[in-house]
Amino acid sequence: MKKIFIILFVFISTAAFTQEIKIGTVAPAGSAWETTLKEIASEWTRISGGEISVKIYSGGTVGDEEDIIRKIKLGRLNAAALTSQGIKNISNDLFALSIPMLVKDDEEFEYVFEKIKPQFDKKLEENGFVPLGWAMTGWVKWFTKSKILYPDDLKQIKVAVDNTDDKIIQIWQNIGFKVIPLSLSDLMSGIYSGMAEGTYITPYAANAMGLAEYTPFMLELEIAPVYGLLTISDRTWRRVNDSYKPLLIKRTGEILDQFYGKITVIENEGLKVMKQKGLVSVPVTPEAVKAWEKIVEDGVTLFVDETISTSIYAEIKKYINEYRRK
Repeated sequence: MKKIFIILFVFISTAAFTQEIKIGTVAPAGSAWETTLKEIASEWTRISGGEISVKIYSGGTVGDEEDIIRKIKLGRLNAAALTSQGIKNISNDLFALSIPMLVKDDEEFEYVFEKIKPQFDKKLEENGFVPLGWAMTGWVKWFTKSKILYPDDLKQIKVAVDNTDDKIIQIWQNIGFKVIPLSLSDLMSGIYSGMAEGTYITPYAANAMGLAEYTPFMLELEIAPVYGLLTISDRTWRRVNDSYKPLLIKRTGEILDQFYGKITVIENEGLKVMKQKGLVSVPVTPEAVKAWEKIVEDGVTLFVDETISTSIYAEIKKYINEYRRK
């Protein structure tokens, strides 16, 4: 009887002191991002000795990224794994490095991001969120039904863009593209039906969605970096045992630092498969790059002026120029 009482006491005590953290993400079940979140969840439980359990709601089962942020603020969720599109729902400034054609390659992105990261983290904290870790996830490229090289080529077809951001839609419209606003869930049906004839997306996502079968041309132009964020509400973070926090942050950062290397391997393997199925990779020329930079620069002015803080944008431009003078 005494033994049963002890077991029951331990069970009740453990249940009473276990903190469940609910994470929302639009990343599909089985994706590299969800697998990474599961690894982080396991580490959090290990580090806390079972005091923390993490439940992941993937695939948009708790809504899109705007819904996820709203539910965190209402206390229905505790944390989120967001794309650079999604973090705009916390602050538009956090999207600044994903402005098309602003940064050119991995090395430049890494340099500028490390410089601006303290400002991004501060912006999160001002809005009631604690940054747990950031991760580079890839570059979006144009996938189209017909071959394109110059902006004028793209203007001849209908392109699908994210329907959740009126400003981004306005950028592409101002440039002169025939824009078809679509949700990610409607993208495939829109391409398949002919409603849209192209879109910008990472090769990893294009392969996962089977998109290349219907848009067999990929322009080798890195339009914009896509980066991810794992963040938790300040309200939830305050309830986490302080003795665990340094190691939780450290291990989360270590795991997220490895993510881009893993996703790059998967993406390259996916590109091989897509090319075997008929995907044509279109090399970009220096002249074409200049044409894209010119037309996009003209188009993003309105977005920057009305959406991004002048100080944040000026600081990013300073670091970009700093890197290019090296």
